[in-house]
Amino acid sequence: MQKITNENGHPKKFRDLGIEQRYILIDKQSGKNLTGPQYQAMLLIICEGGDLLLLDSLAEDRDFAGIIREWKYITRDPNADIVVLENETLLIGRNPEGG
Repeated sequence: MQKITNENGHPKKFRDLGIEQRYILIDKQSGKNLTGPQYQAMLLIICEGGDLLLLDSLAEDRDFAGIIREWKYITRDPNADIVVLENETLLIGRNPEGG
């Protein structure tokens, strides 16, 4: 299971969900352009079929075209799922039913 948040995010929220500290990836920059070193590291270690990427939230200042491009890659190539914690009903992945 892989996670990512930013420095202003809430790592405690992830720890409260039972996620080990070593799997909480934090980029120090704003995250506007998806080039942070921890994000890039996550792309290298996310495993095929079965990993879950948890995001704390999506800010309004994000490059949504870039996010869509990245999410298509994450959900198709390594075949992982994505959940945005601020809206847990938003599951992006292989199957709309989450399976």
